[in-house]
Amino acid sequence: VSGTTYITNSIISNYPIGIERTGGAVIENYNLFDGNTVNLSGTVTSGGNSITGTAAFFDTTSYTLTASSAAIDRGTNLGVTSDFFGDPRPQQFAPDIGYDESPFANYGLACYATADGATVFGSDNAQAVRNALAAASAGGVVKIAGYCAGAVLDSGDTQVALITKTLTVAGGYTVTNWTTSYPITQPTTLDAAQGGRVIFITGTVSVAIEGLQIAGGLIGDDGGGVYAESASVTISNSQVYSNTADGGDGGGIFSGGILTVTNSSFFDNAAFVDGGGISNNGSNALLFVTD
Repeated sequence: VSGTTYITNSIISNYPIGIERTGGAVIENYNLFDGNTVNLSGTVTSGGNSITGTAAFFDTTSYTLTASSAAIDRGTNLGVTSDFFGDPRPQQFAPDIGYDESPFANYGLACYATADGATVFGSDNAQAVRNALAAASAGGVVKIAGYCAGAVLDSGDTQVALITKTLTVAGGYTVTNWTTSYPITQPTTLDAAQGGRVIFITGTVSVAIEGLQIAGGLIGDDGGGVYAESASVTISNSQVYSNTADGGDGGGIFSGGILTVTNSSFFDNAAFVDGGGISNNGSNALLFVTD
């Protein structure tokens, strides 16, 4: 085989070798490996989101999924709106791996997010947040539940969440309650795990951050927790902690525009230059802090 082969959203079950590369290039991601002697052979590039688990088919004729299948809600949205049987896809938090879209939900994932009250995305990492941000309309609301960890490279910078439009981003919810936020008893955490920024806001937009724990940011520049050079940002009922601007200002937050902080706490943040907690610096910078 020559060229590049992409394998995505597939269940690979009970083979001596799940995926074997003998020529060309093979890129795999968001697959389920079940019962193979060896999952990958040869030089196979993995996207890091494939899993090993039990497919738990209903039978071996139609290969539909039971409620205990590890494939449920573990795929990625490739724009396919129906499964092999014509059922809508996705039906729950994310597309299922394989050709069948199960009506069952996987409540065992760590992170959930929804944009404008539409599809609920779920993931083991922070991908659900990124999916919801991409799906949100300008001026809309993204609601997040659970523990959402891991930064990714996007648009030249590494962060958990890249925000490019006017939005409200709110935590304190659960996967079964998207109506009322309780950030104290139902904490929602965005954690960069020392792998980049937590939130990067671009452009002259307005962003409200509510009921979030913003943690684990580490960047060799400004704004370990939140970076917003020209946006108007409001942060309320949130905690910003354990973030570091290792090469600049604003360990917790760097803002070059209007920043309003209400009923929020900052601790264990650090900056190489100025503003361990907050740096509000720029020709249009204004800072308002209230209890």
